[in-house]
Amino acid sequence: MVQEDITGGRPGPAGSCGGVSMDKFLKIVGAVVVIWIGISLVLWLIGKTIGLLFWVAVIGGGIWAVAAINNKRKNQVGYRR
Repeated sequence: MVQEDITGGRPGPAGSCGGVSMDKFLKIVGAVVVIWIGISLVLWLIGKTIGLLFWVAVIGGGIWAVAAINNKRKNQVGYRR
């Protein structure tokens, strides 16, 4: 029993396991790599955004605390120490 070649009977390069299956494999690997890079970039961007929001909240909270303490001193009536 002779197995039919998927390349149509044309001889391929030495060590070739069939052009069609290798092309399909490379497309799948390429798609996986592109998806992996895309997800990595999105997660990196989300991480940087969360870090930025944290520091904005810390700085804003500091400014708010200083302003609240300053206003409390200005609004006191009576004896100041």
